Amino acid sequence: MRIWVDGFKPGALCTVWLRSSDGTRVPAGSFRYVYGDDTNATELTSGIDPPHVTAVGLVVGSRTYVAPVRQSGGTAKS
Repeated sequence: MRIWVDGFKPGALCTVWLRSSDGTRVPAGSFRYVYGDDTNATELTSGIDPPHVTAVGLVVGSRTYVAPVRQSGGTAKS
């Protein structure tokens, strides 16, 4: 998964979480925002299987951003 952020103060703490299919938020780590440096990769980890991720959350200061995750390929499981 790739996350691009833009427009925050350099050094701002960005905290990432994943929402599982049962609605639980699972922490995935954090990083410091570096303005204009899209070559700096940060590896974040989480204990949730990718097929069970329904959304990605990003918290920066008092702001929370949530993006739904669409699963590609495969078949739906019941």
